[in-house]
Amino acid sequence: MAEHQLPKLTVRVRFPSSAPKDYPAHLFAIAAIAFGLGLYGYQARRGHRPGWPRHHGIGMGGSYIALLTGFYVDNGRFLPLWNHLPHWIYWLLPSLVGVPFIWRALHRFTQSTSDKPIRAPASL
Repeated sequence: MAEHQLPKLTVRVRFPSSAPKDYPAHLFAIAAIAFGLGLYGYQARRGHRPGWPRHHGIGMGGSYIALLTGFYVDNGRFLPLWNHLPHWIYWLLPSLVGVPFIWRALHRFTQSTSDKPIRAPASL
């Protein structure tokens, strides 16, 4: 997605043509967080400053978690199996599942790109 299209996406999320006048403000807040994190990750990728992959991973991964949170908060009550869960699960489960995956990916990436010498395999 081009950089100039991101603001249009956020405006569409906030003011869809078919939304009622009492459009939930919490969905706009989730969309704003997702947009901010996505922009942060995108800018980190463009900047190529030292440590940019970590910032890019946090921004893009966090944006995806926010996207899933918004989806489940808005549609969870209509989904099979999800409709039996309490409402607060829709808010927490994407983060509880996503953050450990992002942390592990960043941890493994950091280990693979560190300046530590690679040990030779033990000979038999």
